[in-house]
Amino acid sequence: MTLRDLHVAERPSDHSLLAPSAALLLLLLGATGCGRSGEATPPAPPAAASPAPTPPNVLIWLVDTLRADRLGCYGADRATSPHYDALAAGGVLVEDCFAASNWTQPSVLSILSGTWPLPFPDDFSGTVPPSLTLGAEWYWEHGWDTAGITVTAAVARVFGFDQGCATYEELDEGLDVMARKRREGERFSAGRVVDAALDWLDHGRDPAKPFYLYLHTVEPHMPYEAHPGCFGDQPSAGRLDGSVDVMTRALAEKWELGEGERTFMKDRYDGEVQESDRHFGDLMAGLAARGLLDDTLLVFVADHGDEHWEHGTFGHGHRNLHEELLHVPLVLSWPGRLPAGARVPGPARAVDIMPTLVDLCGLSPLPGAEGRSVAEVLRSVGSLPDQPRFADRATADDDLRAVRTGRWLLTVGPRAVDNALYDLATDPGELHNLVDGRHPPPADLLRELGDWQRAEQQRREALTARPAAAPTPADIEALQALGYAR
Repeated sequence: MTLRDLHVAERPSDHSLLAPSAALLLLLLGATGCGRSGEATPPAPPAAASPAPTPPNVLIWLVDTLRADRLGCYGADRATSPHYDALAAGGVLVEDCFAASNWTQPSVLSILSGTWPLPFPDDFSGTVPPSLTLGAEWYWEHGWDTAGITVTAAVARVFGFDQGCATYEELDEGLDVMARKRREGERFSAGRVVDAALDWLDHGRDPAKPFYLYLHTVEPHMPYEAHPGCFGDQPSAGRLDGSVDVMTRALAEKWELGEGERTFMKDRYDGEVQESDRHFGDLMAGLAARGLLDDTLLVFVADHGDEHWEHGTFGHGHRNLHEELLHVPLVLSWPGRLPAGARVPGPARAVDIMPTLVDLCGLSPLPGAEGRSVAEVLRSVGSLPDQPRFADRATADDDLRAVRTGRWLLTVGPRAVDNALYDLATDPGELHNLVDGRHPPPADLLRELGDWQRAEQQRREALTARPAAAPTPADIEALQALGYAR
């Protein structure tokens, strides 16, 4: 049963996959023991069996548009992230996690389903296929109460991202089109997501069940607003002010921006990261006050980053699958069950997140997931093996795609200009395209990317389609204003 069948009676929590307690195991073994002189040991009085390990709560804190390199725990030279850094100090930080797409809808779907991106067309008609099992559905079926709380139209109910959630709150729902377009002020603050989450924990959930809670926040997504005491809290001396309207115009009209204007935007971005971090600290304090931290498997991740002119432009969702858009933070914390202060090197993939969470909770594998669990690597603080990391811009079946290994980045698309090869050993900034007559792409990379594309096309054809989404013109205008007009 899934939440697509909510009219059917609830399925009870299934704890059969959890290991029996050690005390019960010793009791069973002791039943065959002998006393002195070979005499049978008198029967022991009945003993109460220890309860099975309690399934953990699962909390996903997803920060929209957060680059890994802007956090202290990932090497930033600014104090942008004390609370995120503290989480990393008490948990496991994955050093090289890469998202599967460079914009929200396909990337979030990959994180929540453990599958590679599916296309979400430019007209915003794309939806989550109902035959695809999201993590929330799997947790619901195994006895968790499930909820999602968001403050962005990109993962609205109309697109199917509520699939599997008994409760799904869109905090920007009902606002007028201009408010959703500009997305300015406290109404879009991560603080509202935290407040709604704590309210659900206090009053909305079933306290007899563990919970699965997906929280989607939007700082530091555009607009870049000033926050008192944070980086970039001073007005701009140039044309840019951090707003959606002005930045959209600057991109459309191809303004030539000076270094001061670019620095202003980067400072504002870092200030938004600080604001996100502050509200995350409020969430952690709220969980601690409720006695929930020790029983919660908490995951901190981003869906993608933002380009700040590393490859000629600004923002995300455009024809760029470089590191600044795909390298995202990934930290997991579960006190007493995962190591504290550990760093896991090696190439990680966002499609592995949900299979790993499911495995850590002792559940059977998530149906249809293409990622694999790395739970044992996290527990033992090993190194992840080198494996191809694929990415797809995913607005159409033939959109820009990439494969990244420890040595190479290869991008291929429907246009000749999309084809590029970068040697990451000698060009970590991914600036020098080697695709020309003298440097053909390595045959094994071309083969891997081609095999992956064919397999993905077959998978897409096998999924049951959901009716096309029907966002209102106001919804579409708001999404386009947020940078999703491609």
